[in-house]
Amino acid sequence: VDIFGPLLYLIQNAATVGLALEALADHFSAHSSSAVIDIERGPRQAFLSYTMVGGGAAPGRQISELPVGVGQRLLSLLLGPQWRPRAIYLATSPSVPALLYQRLLGVVPTFNSPSDGWLLECSDLERPLVTADGRLHRLMEQYLTYRPEQLPQDLVDEVSWQIRQQLGQGSAGLDDIARRLALNPRTLQRRLATRGRCFQDLVDEVRRQLAIHYLRETSLPL
Repeated sequence: VDIFGPLLYLIQNAATVGLALEALADHFSAHSSSAVIDIERGPRQAFLSYTMVGGGAAPGRQISELPVGVGQRLLSLLLGPQWRPRAIYLATSPSVPALLYQRLLGVVPTFNSPSDGWLLECSDLERPLVTADGRLHRLMEQYLTYRPEQLPQDLVDEVSWQIRQQLGQGSAGLDDIARRLALNPRTLQRRLATRGRCFQDLVDEVRRQLAIHYLRETSLPL
């Protein structure tokens, strides 16, 4: 898990496991731009997903299974070595006997799933972290949020361009645009907010520009 670099310090210093995983999802692009992490909470259970982005061929088995192994180690770091998820999902078919997966991951995964992921109890997310340090957590969040390389000057232009492309195909949703930029939707919203913009305003702005362009084009004499 040391491969996470500064992101690991942010995670370990969150107040609870749930806040640690939300921080991981929000700032994962600081570690990798080829995947998106998200966490969906239900009444009793939560699903932590890892999804490759960027198009192209489907990821190979090793590329898919490696993040799950790393993710399992991270969850064990947060929740203790005896913790086991309710279920693990893999986007690929099995490559070794099921007992080996159980030995390495604690459970036999469900294979050929839409994405890689872990099913957790919501009570797991409420567990406090003994490593929590609120001051260090805030410092690391500021560092990961405001690094120049994490806030490119043309972010608004890039989002607007993606919206324009998607509107040409029918619609432009936050989740779709964030996925194309290899960002978590919350992260994209927050980074736009640091520039005084919000996603829906950009959608409305692009719609107006397209409408004006269309009206001008259709009003030209034949």
